[in-house]
Amino acid sequence: IPFIALHTPLICITVLNAVLLYLSIVLLFKTAIKYCSFRKSFLISLFWGLFINSYVYIDKILPEILANFLICLLLFNLTNAFKSEKSKKYIFLSGFVFGYMALVKPIFGYVLLTLMICTVALWLFNRKVDSYRNTIVILVIALTTTMPYLAHTYKVTGKLFYWSTLGGNN
Repeated sequence: IPFIALHTPLICITVLNAVLLYLSIVLLFKTAIKYCSFRKSFLISLFWGLFINSYVYIDKILPEILANFLICLLLFNLTNAFKSEKSKKYIFLSGFVFGYMALVKPIFGYVLLTLMICTVALWLFNRKVDSYRNTIVILVIALTTTMPYLAHTYKVTGKLFYWSTLGGNN
């Protein structure tokens, strides 16, 4: 939408797809290197870079490449949120990215709600685990990120958590 609003050529969106695909490969490598050897991380990233389904969408104006990038960015932020000294920064970024993923692909909105319910239930049974509390904070930030959109759809449709029509007219 920003590209259309700024009247930029549509080629800019397809070039951005290529940049986002490249950045997703880099982020996947940076995430994998924390858990694997350089060689395994390189192979994982190489496999992702050569994954043919990504190239099907690279010249189209669809959210698939953006969603793939956001997933890799979320993985990178989550690993840093639970293993870094700067965890508060990465907790906030993880929540924001997850919320943005829910806005880009509606299925993540339902994943967000399901994770929220399950994590709160786990936390109620074992309040000593810090990772449950951090996860709840991430999910609350993600839900907060989506609230303006959900408030608008509720105002228009009268339905709670109306993420998408899934292409229909309902």
